[in-house]
Amino acid sequence: MSDDVEASADERDVSTADGGEDGGTAAIWAALHRERAARRSAEAEARKAADAADRYRTQAHRLMIDREIGDAVHASGGANTRLLRPHLEGCVAVVEEDGRDVIRVIGADGAPRWGMHGPMTVAELIHDLKGDPELVGIFQPPRAAAPGAPKPARTMSRREWQTEIASADAEKRAALIRDAAAGKIAVR
Repeated sequence: MSDDVEASADERDVSTADGGEDGGTAAIWAALHRERAARRSAEAEARKAADAADRYRTQAHRLMIDREIGDAVHASGGANTRLLRPHLEGCVAVVEEDGRDVIRVIGADGAPRWGMHGPMTVAELIHDLKGDPELVGIFQPPRAAAPGAPKPARTMSRREWQTEIASADAEKRAALIRDAAAGKIAVR
């Protein structure tokens, strides 16, 4: 092709864009609207993909935290996981460090807490919680009956027990509590 032919094609594009000879402004506006609609559609798809990625990341973080808490509770020698979990979940978060998601124990201010050898682990947090006098019951094993303990002579529902205690005088109430503590009365 020669330069003359290329120049005339360029001039034709300019004149078409101006609404001149071959095209009208309606065609240009239609093309502009199609381009904007395509861009909006692409942006909507990108938002959908980003939302799906955020949901996946949140789910993965939840599973990481649950696994870490479960492993730490198991390694701690046992505790009532159902009672301990709410205390741990509020203090454990997943943070990004060096491009990796890492589980960290965080303080009330949102900053990572420090333990013996660097960032605090969940096991160290559990050790700290064991010292809290309000949480002692979580770490005590359930009381089991002694092997030589007598079988209860009487079994009562909780409602029966409450009614019996409420209607008894002080002496009988003390006797009922003494029998329940000795294992002669079982309250279920």
